[in-house]
Amino acid sequence: MKENESAQLELFNEGGGEDRRSAAPNSFLGFVRGYEKVAILLIIFIACAIVFYSLGVEKGKRLAAVIAPANPAAPVQVVKQEKPLIYPQPQDNLATTDKQKFTIQLASFKNRSAAMKEAEVLKNKGLQPLVLSKGSFLILCVGNFSNKNNANQTLSLLKKRYQDSYVRRL
Repeated sequence: MKENESAQLELFNEGGGEDRRSAAPNSFLGFVRGYEKVAILLIIFIACAIVFYSLGVEKGKRLAAVIAPANPAAPVQVVKQEKPLIYPQPQDNLATTDKQKFTIQLASFKNRSAAMKEAEVLKNKGLQPLVLSKGSFLILCVGNFSNKNNANQTLSLLKKRYQDSYVRRL
């Protein structure tokens, strides 16, 4: 019978063996199972992503309020006004029917309203804008020069605003 009692005593731990709870670390994650740790970390990650996203949206709203006026219908005020440039006018006193004509290509647009708006700005500066259609693009040109040297003079003044502009044949 004594053998039977010792077998039964092995089932009960009366301080002689190790306790399962004392073997686990004393941290919160020590009591949590492996898959539960992954779920908790995923929830924390999603919460942080939501917080950072909302902070970015708020920062974007503040920047947009500073850059754009509160009332879009209000006129934009220009702080510094540059003196207008005086462009040389093309001198076409000679008959140029048999000679080559030149123009200055400034930009190309896909949107017709943007091309016409830029042409209006150039017209207000005293230039002769010309909008040409080439495929699906609209090409904004200035002037009708009979001489390439006259076109290059005007081109040097326009290079400040239109860096990729060049003289081309009409």
